[in-house]
Amino acid sequence: MAIVTNDWTARITGSAYTDTTTNKITAPHGKYIIAIQATGDGGAAENALVKVVAHDSSMHWNTEAAAHVGTASDTVDESGNVSGAATFTMDTSYVTKGYAVGFFVDGVGIPYGTKVAAVNVGGDPKEITLDTNVNLTDGQTIYFTDPKDKDHGTGGMSASTGTNIRVVVGGGYYMGRWLSVQPATDDGNGVICYFGE
Repeated sequence: MAIVTNDWTARITGSAYTDTTTNKITAPHGKYIIAIQATGDGGAAENALVKVVAHDSSMHWNTEAAAHVGTASDTVDESGNVSGAATFTMDTSYVTKGYAVGFFVDGVGIPYGTKVAAVNVGGDPKEITLDTNVNLTDGQTIYFTDPKDKDHGTGGMSASTGTNIRVVVGGGYYMGRWLSVQPATDDGNGVICYFGE
């Protein structure tokens, strides 16, 4: 039996370099930027990415939207927190948020594979019950994912321009599917974008 490998370098069809914000790298039409590599001084040199536009902003990190946030999210509304319980109140109605019984639930303090067991508990559309006991804090964000969705995880956030994401020289390659990338201007400390399918 052979070992399965994933040689992404075989998919490279070109590349481009830039170290200025005014020189945005855009993928060839019909292709994508499949990897980003930082250049410049070795070691601790970091290259800020001002704008990164993903082919699908729900699937790959970017500066335009938060990828992998599930089907819906809401915050816990329990002033005394949730300690070893399965039933608790959310800030918003399950109807408004669009989740239902059987949806996966994720977040800090929630075991992997946990599902919504009941909604509208006691006639309150903000009260839900999970299929396991959890420990949560008031105001904590939790994520709901439709069990038919096999492509999206949860917990992602956008790489906003206010807190520029940095790629570290010598840190390897950053993989994804992007349409365009703009680094901060830093002469000699730029990025190489590799094109592919």
